Amino acid sequence: MKILISNDDGINSKGVHILVKLLNDLGHEIVVACPSKQCSGYGQSITTRNLITYKQTDQFVGAIKAYAIDGSPTDCILVALNHLLDQKPDLIMTGINHGANVGKDYFYSGTIGAAREGSCNGIASIALSLSRDSDYSLNFEQSIPVMKEVLKKVLSRPLSNGSLTNINFPSRSYDNYLGIKVVPMELRQERFKLIPVDIKDVRATRGFWLSNRINEMDEVQHADYSLVSKGYVTVSPIDIFKNDHELLKEVEEVFKEQ
Repeated sequence: MKILISNDDGINSKGVHILVKLLNDLGHEIVVACPSKQCSGYGQSITTRNLITYKQTDQFVGAIKAYAIDGSPTDCILVALNHLLDQKPDLIMTGINHGANVGKDYFYSGTIGAAREGSCNGIASIALSLSRDSDYSLNFEQSIPVMKEVLKKVLSRPLSNGSLTNINFPSRSYDNYLGIKVVPMELRQERFKLIPVDIKDVRATRGFWLSNRINEMDEVQHADYSLVSKGYVTVSPIDIFKNDHELLKEVEEVFKEQ
């Protein structure tokens, strides 16, 4: 299978190097197109006011070609599909993200945003993330056996063109993870909070830090974030093209009345 890989943590991140090795060991053909710098939180944004440049790199063992792109994660997908690749890949995979992408991260994550761009282009796309430990550290090594098993299952059969799937791995060893749960993403709870700080600046008197509140979110039995924290791998298929047809009819009636 020909697989295009990208991420939002940047081309030098540990997660993308582990993903390349895992997929190479499974016998897939890989091309890497990642941001040259950290781009977490970029969502599906594109670059409109600066030149997008790229350079080829040989830092990946097992990749056919790899490129560092001076743009957003979505830019990376667009440049790869429209310029770097001779033909469409069979699959796009993004990650492995440094930290879980659960709940409302769907809207903010550059890793999911890049996968969503692949889906918009009619290519099956999968976003992959590893949750952090309670002390906010990442332990990729202990999670590799779980990742390998899940990837083998996911890639054992063709995925629908344009499908989008979000997968989160718990920070657990193979002996301690609890299994796989296929669940929707919980999009209703606030994922972050603003912490005000006093600052000395001629332009303002107060600023804010954006703080992760994943450990404070309400317990919801089948929510993706709850299951990942308990030790499950979560797999969340997403329909990015779904419109609200019921509301469409209601709004249509409003304008008919005028």
